[in-house]
Amino acid sequence: MLSNIGLPGLFLLIFLVINVVALWKLFQRSGSNGAWALLGIIPGFQFFLLWGVAFKRWPGDEDGGTN
Repeated sequence: MLSNIGLPGLFLLIFLVINVVALWKLFQRSGSNGAWALLGIIPGFQFFLLWGVAFKRWPGDEDGGTN
């Protein structure tokens, strides 16, 4: 397997799996569908995903999250 993708490719795969798992848990905690985390694999798209999570109303917000 390492002869096909090389050691950097293996590190990239491990990084992507850890990243998707972390985003999945973040989306579930924010009240969204966890499958949105799969879009985090697309380069540059994580910025928009995290932007959306940062400004949405979370389930535990009392006043809507804006002060």
